[in-house]
Amino acid sequence: MVFIHYTQSEWQSRLKWITEKSTETVVKLSIFIPSDILTDYNKYIRNLSPPLYIMRQIEKQMNNAVRNKIAWSKDNTLTTFSSDLKECFVYLHGNHIATYNYVLKELELFDGGWQSNTTKSRLNALLHEFAYGFSVFQKNWDWFVSDRLGNVKSFHSGFTVDEDFLLDF
Repeated sequence: MVFIHYTQSEWQSRLKWITEKSTETVVKLSIFIPSDILTDYNKYIRNLSPPLYIMRQIEKQMNNAVRNKIAWSKDNTLTTFSSDLKECFVYLHGNHIATYNYVLKELELFDGGWQSNTTKSRLNALLHEFAYGFSVFQKNWDWFVSDRLGNVKSFHSGFTVDEDFLLDF
């Protein structure tokens, strides 16, 4: 491999020449960018998307049941509905952990009296599906809810999130 250094104007003229050639011409270009330029550039980029969330199989099935209004039960997780099918209730070990309102598109979160990792995982799976960008996390034994911009509020049973809004301060 040969490295050739060009000025910006030389690059522009060469790229113009390449694009004017027939489509049969195949050219491989390697551009070397000094790492300090990339470092400075990346310093000012704020990642607003939540981290990649890996969901358990049972949580995928739970979300599918809530989304499609299916009364569903597997192992320790259960979904039921109000008589008018406007709300879905999610239970873990028989404890109410969430209510999804189909009309208002709101998700109401509960800990069911147990702030366990499993409860937190189920809530985060529901948040990922119905209020993307929100998450429940724990710090120093206390639970918190964060939105897609990183705003944080203390968690309490009955905490309601909406798919379109950020946390209100």
